[in-house]
Amino acid sequence: MTKLYIKVNMIIVCMFLMYVQFLNKIVILIKRAASKS
Repeated sequence: MTKLYIKVNMIIVCMFLMYVQFLNKIVILIKRAASKS
């Protein structure tokens, strides 16, 4: 029971970290586009 819970937790954390990195990349691209124009 607890092992499954830990596994699910780790998957959620990994997905969250990937999502945050994705958002950071978008923000950087937007900033670059804004500074160019």
